[in-house]
Amino acid sequence: MEPAKILVVEDENIVAKDIAISLKHLGYAVPAVASSGEEAVQRTADTDPDLVLMDIVLRGKMDGIQTAQHIHDHFNIPVIYLTAYTDEKTLQRAKMTEPFGYIIKPFEERELYSTIEMALYKSKTESKLRKSEEAEENLLQSEKLRALGEMVAEVGHHFNNFLAIILLNAELLEKKLKRYRAEGIKERLRIIVWTAHEGAEIVRRLQHFTQRQVSIHNSSRIDLNEIVRSAVASTSPHWKDKAEARGTTIKIKEELGKLPLLLGSRSELMEVLTNLIFNALDAMEEGGKITIRTEAKGNEVLLYFTDTGKGIPKRIKDRIFDPFFTTKDPKASGLGLSVCYGIIKRHKGKIKVDSIKGKGTTFTISIPIP
Repeated sequence: MEPAKILVVEDENIVAKDIAISLKHLGYAVPAVASSGEEAVQRTADTDPDLVLMDIVLRGKMDGIQTAQHIHDHFNIPVIYLTAYTDEKTLQRAKMTEPFGYIIKPFEERELYSTIEMALYKSKTESKLRKSEEAEENLLQSEKLRALGEMVAEVGHHFNNFLAIILLNAELLEKKLKRYRAEGIKERLRIIVWTAHEGAEIVRRLQHFTQRQVSIHNSSRIDLNEIVRSAVASTSPHWKDKAEARGTTIKIKEELGKLPLLLGSRSELMEVLTNLIFNALDAMEEGGKITIRTEAKGNEVLLYFTDTGKGIPKRIKDRIFDPFFTTKDPKASGLGLSVCYGIIKRHKGKIKVDSIKGKGTTFTISIPIP
């Protein structure tokens, strides 16, 4: 273990040599001796000492207190005053520099040693504490950035879904305008307007993103069956028209039981259903069937979402609710199911998945009845 390096700052050459001899006798290294404040600052920069022994009266324009303040501010190296001055004014000025000790000349080696050892120990402890606080701050900042990244990705995922619904309905209106009756046109326009409102709701949620649970003040009485019907209708350009255009058939069957009203966010639960439908469509490229069943059981409402797609392999089933996990195209966000999981948790509910590879998948959602 290398000895601690101590810079000696003393204007009297003979005294400086005596101090250096004492320090070496005590087992310390003396990398340099300075006689002025300006020289002391330079020697501190050159030698990076562990501690500075500082006289108060020095040569040059800076006295020891001014020099100690400079070293404290720019190098964060502990300073111990070694001086003959004990007047109140000097002590008050010295205190402002936060020294690690104040030794009166003439000194004894034992006093010098104990003061230096205490100062070095305190300095090391404070250094470890600073590093720990910096590491904690860096970790906190990383977590903030990670959370911000997830939030931005989630919002982008939401808006991609909304824009897809708007664009597909607008394209259908443009291509089939002559074939649609007035009522059909109104329905497509209603879906476009509703989706735009849902986008505005996402912005509102973004503005309050620090809120982790659904608040009573921001919740309303909602009909889960109505949300199911709306999700099926709004996504019909995907599962009906787009599928037919590529020569496949997707059917959605609704088996909706009698349900009590729930307390929650309509737009969030709508997003859950939309994500589940889009996921199911990705799993049924050759066509298939989706069944959405609801029932009230005990003190909760249950929703069963079943598709006849290719299923989820066992090796990844436990990871599907992880943020950014995806088996789709590299451009996919991997947030759809993690968004669903977060929304259901905020409603104090549960979501689980059962799947058989090659046969299909069932998501079961339970939400407590208020």
